Amino acid sequence: MTPESPSGVFVLPLVLFPTEPLTLRIFEARYHQLIRDCDRNEGRFVIVDKGDLRVVIPVQEPGPCYGTRVRITTSGLLSTGDRIVEVVGEEKVSVTSWLPDDPYPVALVVRARDMDEPEVVRLGELESYLKHGIRLAIEMGAKVNLFDSKLLPVIPAERLWALCALAPLIPEQRKTLLDEPFGSSRLEKLGDMVAEQVNFYERMLGIR
Repeated sequence: MTPESPSGVFVLPLVLFPTEPLTLRIFEARYHQLIRDCDRNEGRFVIVDKGDLRVVIPVQEPGPCYGTRVRITTSGLLSTGDRIVEVVGEEKVSVTSWLPDDPYPVALVVRARDMDEPEVVRLGELESYLKHGIRLAIEMGAKVNLFDSKLLPVIPAERLWALCALAPLIPEQRKTLLDEPFGSSRLEKLGDMVAEQVNFYERMLGIR
């Protein structure tokens, strides 16, 4: 079993997937300190979605609390004193316990491996279906871009995370996919979400 390790945590009202990039604008003093301390942690911290944006110790979580360990790719200060930080999601983690703020949220986390791998053929089918859905969305006037399959990760589990990030999902759907412990089930759930969107677009366009 992967050992627990303490990690600084950036609490945000969003779900970030492994492989997914994100731009952060840092203005709170505690998170400025978190970024500075990341120099001692190989430029890594954890992003966790907490609805109330606060962590009160001790935390009594109703169930597993999942987040994503991220790696800083670039960081720079603005003339305002704010910091722009580019990160990319690396792996899903589970928060096992919250520690006292230092001065930012800190938690013991452990890598959360999927219980199985997504099936490659089914993954390819989902990828094509998602592209179909995005084409329909573009036809409806949505400001989305069609992705290039050649730029997606080759490893099936990572490729599935990338498809999760590319799909136009609402926050509750993203949380459902992050929390899912089975790669095969995540693939099927994403497929159902995409199918629902495709059906909506086709009805609106008079295709069916």
